[in-house]
Amino acid sequence: MSTPSQIAPPLAAALPQSAAQEELESAAKRLIQEQMRSRKLSYAELSERLASLGFVETPARLNRKVNRKKFQASFFIACLLALDVETLDISGVDVSAAGRRQRLAREQFARADREARRRRPLNPKAGALSEL
Repeated sequence: MSTPSQIAPPLAAALPQSAAQEELESAAKRLIQEQMRSRKLSYAELSERLASLGFVETPARLNRKVNRKKFQASFFIACLLALDVETLDISGVDVSAAGRRQRLAREQFARADREARRRRPLNPKAGALSEL
């Protein structure tokens, strides 16, 4: 007969429930956006596909709902159906303290990268010395 320690691996440093829920909400947002990106779909196109399933959302409202990360499981599944997702890899979803730190670091890096891009001149050679 096996003991409980043999059945399930020990949990990593557990997050409080509110933090774990926040991680899962971020994962849901990321999964929807990754599926949209891989299919090169805009929120307008997703809105049209959702309408055929009975979910009437304007593209702007859909964008806000996904980015706010507050939506029901039925909406999440409807998005997956509208995006023709047959399988979903959730192996990268990490609801641990270490996973949270990694996600926050990735998001901070992405924000800094976006800011750096905004500050770059449109013409990279503008203001540069003439070439020899």
